[in-house]
Amino acid sequence: MRPALRAAPTQTLPANTNGDQPELDELEAQPVEGEYEEAETEETPVAPRQPKPRAKLPLPKYLADLDVNGSNGTPFKQFAEEKAPKSQTKRYLLAAIWLRDNGISPTINTDKVYTLFRTASWPVGISDWDAAFRQAVKRDLMRRVNPGEYSITPIGEEQLKKAED
Repeated sequence: MRPALRAAPTQTLPANTNGDQPELDELEAQPVEGEYEEAETEETPVAPRQPKPRAKLPLPKYLADLDVNGSNGTPFKQFAEEKAPKSQTKRYLLAAIWLRDNGISPTINTDKVYTLFRTASWPVGISDWDAAFRQAVKRDLMRRVNPGEYSITPIGEEQLKKAED
């Protein structure tokens, strides 16, 4: 708040002889201590900030040469139907365990997950395929082996077994 301004004479003139009060030629604004007045401000409306559109991440590659038929065991589609995981994380864990147990790959990445999701006819409308991996690492369900490569942990295996019970 700003202090109130009061007009104070800068020059006093001699009194008129006709009985009128003296006139002031100039008035100077001087602040008076203890008095405040509300400052009138014009607020211009501020437009709400629009979030920047995120760049759409490319889809992972479909790996046609990935052995999804399980030449060393059960085909992935059948394995997925038997387990029927409901959550995204469980599907990632299931894919990781199937790849490892069938001797196809000890690690999993977005391309392998995408291929297995398509094989199992699970929804593939995921915008960030790596997000579930990052969340699983935070929860110790998976560990990051190399950039973009993950493997299931014993905690992740236990989580999957609890879902089956």
